[in-house]
Amino acid sequence: MLRSLILIAALAAGTAHAGTAQVRFIDPDRYADADRSAFGLAERQRTLEAIERQFQALAARHLGAEQTLAVEVLDIDLAGELRMARGGHETRVLKGGADIPRIEFRYRLQRGDTLLASGQERLTDLDYLRPTAYPAQRNQPLAHEQRLLARWFVERFDKSAPQRQ
Repeated sequence: MLRSLILIAALAAGTAHAGTAQVRFIDPDRYADADRSAFGLAERQRTLEAIERQFQALAARHLGAEQTLAVEVLDIDLAGELRMARGGHETRVLKGGADIPRIEFRYRLQRGDTLLASGQERLTDLDYLRPTAYPAQRNQPLAHEQRLLARWFVERFDKSAPQRQ
């Protein structure tokens, strides 16, 4: 009985937030990482879809039910650099130097017609290879970019989360 109540409370807490995100990619042909891969458009499309899903998942988790975040992504520079590997395929090499992840975007947070917040952000993570309170899922694509967005989302919108020092 107690176990069932705990499970119900956990599920209710998990669905307390249900904000939405609307993501637009502005001129993705000009992004820093655009078309640098031999896979070209297909790889870029997978990257953009993953970034969009991340914004939507974070909005659902951290924004109120009636809040909408409109995002215009202006540039994406993924962590690492593409290098040609043996066998003719490309691999992304992470060195922790000038190959930091970077995402630039404009945003507007609204509840109905009321503007709650807006701005332009240029997120980077100089220590992207160092473990932090926001661990990257190393086996996930775009793990460092996802961590970058998750940290920004929590710091910007989740007032109940502990603030980083």
